[in-house]
Amino acid sequence: MSRQREGDAQAAPAAAGSAREIVETDRKYTYLLGALHASLNSLELSLRITLYFMDTPREQRLSRDFRVAGLRVGDRLPISLLTKHAFLSEFVAEYNKRQMAAGLATIDVEIVDLRNELAHGLISVASAADPAFTLIRLGKAQDGAVPVIARWEMTADWLRDQCARVNAVLRQVNARLHEVK
Repeated sequence: MSRQREGDAQAAPAAAGSAREIVETDRKYTYLLGALHASLNSLELSLRITLYFMDTPREQRLSRDFRVAGLRVGDRLPISLLTKHAFLSEFVAEYNKRQMAAGLATIDVEIVDLRNELAHGLISVASAADPAFTLIRLGKAQDGAVPVIARWEMTADWLRDQCARVNAVLRQVNARLHEVK
């Protein structure tokens, strides 16, 4: 995912004409934004589970009926790659290291940038007439100023493209998970 520089940004679409078109556009846009967030979270969980299966002998694994959604406050789990406090970048790096060692395809490390930009970036709209958000990611201060290191016009097309990108990686990881189960 190459970052866009000022002036390279795709123009936001013109606001829809009727109230019905605006509501429908907002619904689709909101859905796409939520879908992207959910796909990124699913990817992290899939990486955790895949690495857990790679590391944990069958006889030491959690029971087959274990579900993350079934956990309650106060439950305790064994320490593993499933439960490790780590960043997505660490899981991607570990997964790719193992894939390379096995001579298998790695996943796109720039997915981490997308996740970090969404989690830590500044998201804003130019005006009420422009429904698309702009995502800005700031870097670390250098020479008394903070550089803009990424800028994206979060149009519906951009969101669709990012969802497709993340879902392709998710399918790749899930295919590997089924091989190592």
